[in-house]
Amino acid sequence: MLIEGPVGAIEADWSERDRGAALLCHPHPLYGGSMHDMVLSEIDAGLASQGISSLRFNFRGVGASAGRHDKGVGEVEDVIFLANWLRERSDKIMLTGYSFGAMMVLNALDQAAPDGFLLVAPPVKMMEVTGAPVGAGAVILGEQDNIVEVDGTEQFFSEAGINVHRIPGADHFFMGAGDRIREVSADLAGTVF
Repeated sequence: MLIEGPVGAIEADWSERDRGAALLCHPHPLYGGSMHDMVLSEIDAGLASQGISSLRFNFRGVGASAGRHDKGVGEVEDVIFLANWLRERSDKIMLTGYSFGAMMVLNALDQAAPDGFLLVAPPVKMMEVTGAPVGAGAVILGEQDNIVEVDGTEQFFSEAGINVHRIPGADHFFMGAGDRIREVSADLAGTVF
């Protein structure tokens, strides 16, 4: 489906389920990230097990989405816009994101005001942090991540009172860790909704 967004059409996939709604934000567009990412599929499976509707989408300039990559500025605008789109369809919403998508969620939290959030491998030491991690949220990190600085990232979120889940043996791409991602997603959804 196409949703008319801030700079034109946003390519999206809406899976309507029983209750609540979540936005799934993909990894970096310039490195092949799209709404079809495997980690997002695992998050969606966890949400589906709790009956949570989900909206996957392509950031501006990806797939059939209009516009072009905006270095994280316009992408935060996309997240806020789509959070409002979800609010029109659900009384409670959750924002989720992986890598670049996790940073876009983090930087949109203040304005989007979701009921909960899930960040997978957020590279807080590599990108500008403009949002505050507050509210019902969780972070998933791979202990062998060679992109995200794991200890510093865990400390950043732990100091804010956010639950951090480290997956032993997992790197930035979480191959073989899908069951743990589904479990954390389902548990958080059960708390938020």
